[in-house]
Amino acid sequence: MSDDDRRPDLLYHYTTTQGLIGILDSDCLWATEVRFLNDVSEASYGREVVLEALRAAIKAEQDKGRLRNLRTALSYFTPRLGWDMSSIVVCFSEQPDQLSQWRAYGRGGGFAIGFDRSALEQERTFADAPAFYLVPVMYERSAQLRAAAGSIRQYLDHPKMAKLESGEGVAVALFLQVAVFKNVAFEEEREWRAVTHVGVNPCPLKFRPSPWGPTPYGTFPLRTAHDATSPVREVRVGPSAHPDTVRAGVDLLLKSHGLDVPVIPSKVPLR
Repeated sequence: MSDDDRRPDLLYHYTTTQGLIGILDSDCLWATEVRFLNDVSEASYGREVVLEALRAAIKAEQDKGRLRNLRTALSYFTPRLGWDMSSIVVCFSEQPDQLSQWRAYGRGGGFAIGFDRSALEQERTFADAPAFYLVPVMYERSAQLRAAAGSIRQYLDHPKMAKLESGEGVAVALFLQVAVFKNVAFEEEREWRAVTHVGVNPCPLKFRPSPWGPTPYGTFPLRTAHDATSPVREVRVGPSAHPDTVRAGVDLLLKSHGLDVPVIPSKVPLR
């Protein structure tokens, strides 16, 4: 199945008990800056793919003006941690009951909130950044390189696509792709991400503590001006020694927020 064919009805966000309560109370999800995700190597991998595509474009380009723009784009992807621009993301999975996800994101049991994908695709904005884009993560290296090369051509050949200077416009598009390129070893996760570009300095990011220190994030609202209904369609309960008790608590929590949706226990055996 190609990435273009992946159109599941529901997408799942794995979280802890504290996360579940916070999401329902606030009606939003946290969008974490891509360099501060649980696997910090993710941004490095995406950056390597983008650099490979940019260097190939520079090697093949003859026009001096386009070369200048390509080198401008390349300058944004420096090895230092403090990039001039980046992306914030919310992570989802097509998989509703996956052991590796329970282990990674559902510490102490955990939950997978099932959201209506079409509702998540409705336009949302963060601060003065562009709208979030909901897209499937790409895992195949050759497909990633083709996508990056396509973005480069789009901005160089059609400058009206962005108000930014062409070199910076290419960089913005590629920073979005850094956030959705992952190593093929993670393909079983069948991940999707809601992603938007942020310039770290102008956008009013919030910060929370994490193992990586102060961690920047934005918020992804669950309800929009176009649709005030909740996109939550079900909640999966992770492996637990007391599944019936946990399920009853989740059901009461959902009803306290006016949500009457299924609460489904995991089929993964507790170890």
